[in-house]
Amino acid sequence: MARSPSSLLTALLGFSALALSSASGSEPSLLADINPFGGDGQVQMLFNVNGELVFGANKCDGPSGSANVELRAYHPTSGIRDLTTTMTSSFGGDEAYVCEFNGKVYFSASIPSLGMELAYLDSSEEGFTMVSDLVPGYAGSFPRHLTVFGDAMYFNARRDNSEGVELFKLTASNEISLAYEFNSANYRGGDPKFLAEFRGKLYMQAASDDSLVGVELFAFDGTDASLAADVCSSAYCSSKPAFLTVFNDTLYMSALGDASTGRELWAFDGTSASLVVDIVPGSGSSDPRGLTVFSGSLFFGATTPATGTELFRLDGTSAVLVAELVPGPDGADLGTMAQLEGVLYMSRHTDALGWELHRLSSTGTAIELVIDLCPTPLESSPRFFTLHDGDFYFAADDGVHDEKLWRYSSEHGAQLASTLSSPTGNAFITGIGSYNGSVVLGTFVTSYNIEMAKFDPQTEQFGLLADINPGSSRASVPSWFCVMDGVLYFSATGESGLVQLWSFTPEAT
Repeated sequence: MARSPSSLLTALLGFSALALSSASGSEPSLLADINPFGGDGQVQMLFNVNGELVFGANKCDGPSGSANVELRAYHPTSGIRDLTTTMTSSFGGDEAYVCEFNGKVYFSASIPSLGMELAYLDSSEEGFTMVSDLVPGYAGSFPRHLTVFGDAMYFNARRDNSEGVELFKLTASNEISLAYEFNSANYRGGDPKFLAEFRGKLYMQAASDDSLVGVELFAFDGTDASLAADVCSSAYCSSKPAFLTVFNDTLYMSALGDASTGRELWAFDGTSASLVVDIVPGSGSSDPRGLTVFSGSLFFGATTPATGTELFRLDGTSAVLVAELVPGPDGADLGTMAQLEGVLYMSRHTDALGWELHRLSSTGTAIELVIDLCPTPLESSPRFFTLHDGDFYFAADDGVHDEKLWRYSSEHGAQLASTLSSPTGNAFITGIGSYNGSVVLGTFVTSYNIEMAKFDPQTEQFGLLADINPGSSRASVPSWFCVMDGVLYFSATGESGLVQLWSFTPEAT
């Protein structure tokens, strides 16, 4: 049972550590590289602009090697070059929307003290000029989905915090105005996304004032917008059509039909929408994404139970697997794609590399890494070293499983002791000790409470060892375990909210 400290324990100081011998001139050596992965390049959206690929990316060249996403350009003969150097630290690769219009390259810029606003590249010292501070102050208007239609460039943005996101347009004279208001309700807006020109109209995903319609496919003629297709026609159902792409005079999209089909590949012929292929039959979803026309075919990423997320190609009414970057069901996430000089480039995510720039091989059967923009190695942050039954146990993050329980010996090296780090599977460990034949650790015992648990290395099973605050939502967060004279001592937070010294002995049997 657990008990609060007595006067006999006030002088107790416990600690655990690993000692490195300095005798004979020996030096510390690396035992195991638990997290061999590099940093995340954050390459998620690609745009072909003036014969180059333009995208937001992190080269880990910020202060002390920290993340630093800037707008960058790539060409296979000249490599990577920086287009901006002053974006804020909060700028992410998934926010870098780019569009060429009227001889200028416009993009969503994250500007210090101004937030996300529309800007264009130039030869100024900063490398860009802001078009307009649409939302004054640091909040930003967050312009996205930049698309040329007619003699203007359209995008979604917000004017202030109370109006939501609507459709805006930029003229050749750099004037911004509201193009169409889909939803007049405060704080909502139509949030138009995935803009694409098709048969003289601008199509997009948007939410109307009619809550029965939901988020569906709309068409804008330059003045007014109207519902083009109610793909998920059930009341209050939203298909949320995404990645709109024109191929063979048909508008393709990823959409949710209804509960019986999940999110799959759909097509709109100008009059009605129809399901093209149900890649994951039944209510499951393949979630097609990044639709791109390349070499006379429609390519896209999709997820199946057998492949995970990989690259597919449409062949009539069938989806054909093109290549697997990560064989097996784990797959590798896929962002957007763009072609340049006869090569299909794509943003791909793997546990080993993060989001980096890839391409389809010349044979069309493999995915190749183009450049690892952030090769900086990551640390596993091993801690709480504890000797137990000839192995020492510790907490570490290998870059794949989050923080988990590991063990090491000279015989088997470093091994993941369990794919779980707690009875709930949540990843966080506050301390580790060895007591009464089990590995003791502070971890999530319920979905929200960190308590004292035990781990049996033989069965790889977790269990609650002691609930310091029974019946309370207050987590005890036990740590700094130390055994003396058959008693387990540790620090924990009691019902009073104070961190104090506690002891534990098993109940007599």
